[in-house]
Amino acid sequence: MTCEACTQAEVNPRTGLYRIGCAECSARMLAHSPEFAESAARQTLTQPYKAALAVALVPGERIEQTHQRVRAWDRRIRGLLSPAVAAGLRLDPFCDPEEA
Repeated sequence: MTCEACTQAEVNPRTGLYRIGCAECSARMLAHSPEFAESAARQTLTQPYKAALAVALVPGERIEQTHQRVRAWDRRIRGLLSPAVAAGLRLDPFCDPEEA
């Protein structure tokens, strides 16, 4: 984890505390977003969600990597992954962003 908000999210992934500029906080915030929810419902990376992902990119990261971080937080928030599993899990995106 990278900041105090992330430290709190380690214990409670549903915390409403975020730090601007923190990549993990951005990913966790996106996991709560309507853009992510719509993409999940449609099982594709929608244009609004891709735009949100582009804002949350960290240097050297690709959109699909950011999406994987968002998906990991989504699963943590919903209680599907333990913190240890979430830290090392590679999640497949809904689809290949090049195809969407």
